Amino acid sequence: MKVTLLGNQNNPTVMATISALSQAHKSRFIEIVDNHEDCQGGEFLFALSYPRMVPKRVRESYGHSFVLHGSDLPEGRGWSPIVWQILDGKSRFTMSLIRMEDLVDSGAIVAQRGFDIQQDALLDEISLKIGSAQADLIASSLKMNAKELEGLTQKGTPTYLDKRTPADSEIDPYLPLSNQWDQLRVSDPIRHPAFFRFLGHTYILKIEKLGDS
Repeated sequence: MKVTLLGNQNNPTVMATISALSQAHKSRFIEIVDNHEDCQGGEFLFALSYPRMVPKRVRESYGHSFVLHGSDLPEGRGWSPIVWQILDGKSRFTMSLIRMEDLVDSGAIVAQRGFDIQQDALLDEISLKIGSAQADLIASSLKMNAKELEGLTQKGTPTYLDKRTPADSEIDPYLPLSNQWDQLRVSDPIRHPAFFRFLGHTYILKIEKLGDS
């Protein structure tokens, strides 16, 4: 069985998913690519936080093509759903395994998993939670029959999320950090670190949990 994971390995949630999946399924052949043009075809294709639309010709080179998406679809289609929900104050989340289609995040829902993220969790801990949920869904789908893999059509009115930019990681130096806690903890310290502007300069903020106080 050939399984392809499509995602940037510099993305912490992608790394966490790959780690969790490889530990549980060491005997399976898993190919990891960061560009859909490098996909060689096979039985299963899973897109993990992939920022581009995968062309139909690539999807059709696989028996089944899926997207892992962190919302209770059709609500929250689009980019960075877990981050946006954390910023909205949520602590309970849904990871959805959906079929890959031309319209973003519109495919039939094959399976879903609920999970919690604690308010004190930093990005590395958040990524582990997401990675575990994604790995669980991928592993489950590899055991499904053809009928189960078809999924169920999404029901309800879809909502859409905007793509986050580096500007979304800006912190206001004149507000307490406690008021900006969620914004600070979801900022990627490597790719999109939190930052603030002060006295004519731009400063980067990085946080690390030292343990119980």
